[in-house]
Amino acid sequence: MNTVYTIPAPDSLGAQIEVYGEPENAWYEWRIIDGGRTVRDTGTEGHSAFQGRQYGQAEIALRDALMFASGLPIDGDTPTEAASLEAGYAAKAKAERATGSLCSGCARAVATPSGGGFRGGFFPWLCTL
Repeated sequence: MNTVYTIPAPDSLGAQIEVYGEPENAWYEWRIIDGGRTVRDTGTEGHSAFQGRQYGQAEIALRDALMFASGLPIDGDTPTEAASLEAGYAAKAKAERATGSLCSGCARAVATPSGGGFRGGFFPWLCTL
């Protein structure tokens, strides 16, 4: 897995957009990382047999990441899914509260035994503290 692009997210003080994938297989995904937290990662979205959006070009993945970070809708997103960094944070926090699986030490969501995900691609992360 290679990181192809890493750029600052628009209108953000510290968030980074990363486009990663396997150039030899023409497969790419994007993620937005802010302060060590993954706000959105398209590689974790979708059905388990077809994980991620599976972009064929890194530049198209970068375009969609920039659109998302700017608050613009991305092809395939519905109005109920996050359309900006702020909405991404809100949707992730809401999903974490709904699981009831928060770490008592740091209030982070911990991975559930079933490995279930949340609509819109927001998955809890495993608490490492």
